[in-house]
Amino acid sequence: MNIPVHNNKKIFKIKSDLELKLTILKKVFYPTLTSIFLINSSLKKIRKPSKILDIGCGSGIVGISLYKLGKVNKPVYFSDISKEAIQNLKINASNHKINFIAKKGSLFEPWQDYKFDYIINTVSGISQSIATKSKWYQGVSCKAGVEGTNLVNKIISKSKKYLNKNGALIIPTISLSDENKIKTQMKKYFSKVIKIATIDWPLPEEMYIHEKLLNKLKKQNSIDFQMKWGIIICSTSIYMLKK
Repeated sequence: MNIPVHNNKKIFKIKSDLELKLTILKKVFYPTLTSIFLINSSLKKIRKPSKILDIGCGSGIVGISLYKLGKVNKPVYFSDISKEAIQNLKINASNHKINFIAKKGSLFEPWQDYKFDYIINTVSGISQSIATKSKWYQGVSCKAGVEGTNLVNKIISKSKKYLNKNGALIIPTISLSDENKIKTQMKKYFSKVIKIATIDWPLPEEMYIHEKLLNKLKKQNSIDFQMKWGIIICSTSIYMLKK
């Protein structure tokens, strides 16, 4: 079968002791530094092998990494709304001999009779207005809304039903969204909202042609960023939410 790919194989350095060679199909989200940051932040909080769902899995980099690093009580569960993503995940999981269950569907639709120790959210949480202009989402669905909150806030509101006792939702937020609205949602549905880590990063140079749009979205509080020495600085934070 002739499978269209961004790059036949790509090596992602997860930690000093783990590099993953992954196939990335076209129409599947290409892993970024945020993906690596989410993995390493999750490692700090997942103390023992656990039942884990990677929701919005894309190529499967998060769930596969946690499996390889001994944090998964087999199998690891994956889902995505994209058929290309599920196809991609199956290729990578099989190549890495991962024990897995994968389901296609929107958010929690595939998991009505399941509960997990940890749900790792990799569903889009960036302003749709920016996503459509970026290389990150070329050919990839992003129905997060102008504020980037539509999908993330649905995950937050529904996830408690799918968590075991003492379970947790681990979720990234990006300043290229209305983080205040997302944090309000977190506090509405969870009693414990713990920021695990945060990191600043420079906006890629190719996005500067959209600076007028960025400033407009910032002015209306749909996103946020800082200017330092003429560089647009964004941030990513990782939260752990518990009942």
